[in-house]
Amino acid sequence: MSVKAERKVDVVAPVRLMIVEDHRMVAESLERALRSDKTIVVVALAESVAEAIAAVDPAAPNVVLMDYSLPDGTGADAAAAIRSMAPAVTIVFISGNPTDEAMLAAVEVGASGFLHKTQAIGELTDAILRAAAGEMLIPARELSRLLVSRQQARRSDAERDQVAGRLTAREREILSLMASGWDNSAMADKLHLELTTIRWHVQNILEKLGAHSKLAAVARAAEYGLVQH
Repeated sequence: MSVKAERKVDVVAPVRLMIVEDHRMVAESLERALRSDKTIVVVALAESVAEAIAAVDPAAPNVVLMDYSLPDGTGADAAAAIRSMAPAVTIVFISGNPTDEAMLAAVEVGASGFLHKTQAIGELTDAILRAAAGEMLIPARELSRLLVSRQQARRSDAERDQVAGRLTAREREILSLMASGWDNSAMADKLHLELTTIRWHVQNILEKLGAHSKLAAVARAAEYGLVQH
């Protein structure tokens, strides 16, 4: 059974599609392939964020198929501007290497989906029509995974900021020297401090990082991105 025969999409045809892709040959190939489906008409091609924004009003698309990586910004930048100008426009991202970060950015700007450039033209056509009909192309399970990943990343950032906030400027300086392999005597000479003062700072650093040795303190600091280990 063909893709068209299987399709059950409630959408008023034809879908007015704008393709945003910085590789002109890729965009034109997509346009030619999509012409075979009379339910889609390509109304504009754009190669950058600026061109996409400029084309929205004259082309009046109801779906934008957007490459995520563009020469003057990201597809998320273009999508945010387009949605502010034309809130009813449906955005569908397409990429050769969709990362979690890119997919989260797509979700945050209200995109309906994130497709892979290796998908067959029949699958792309079906996805465009489904998006035009108001369907979400990112499965609920995948969306949940992405949101959990973002929450964990934000928690990690918060923990890092909390740990960094415990350290004084002097302790951060000494921690950086520790990470570079300086011993207490060398740090005392460099910073023009008494050796006992250096030892006191080092002990404070160990306590604040919950470490039992300098090596463990540096490793813990590296985990939070406070030093290069």
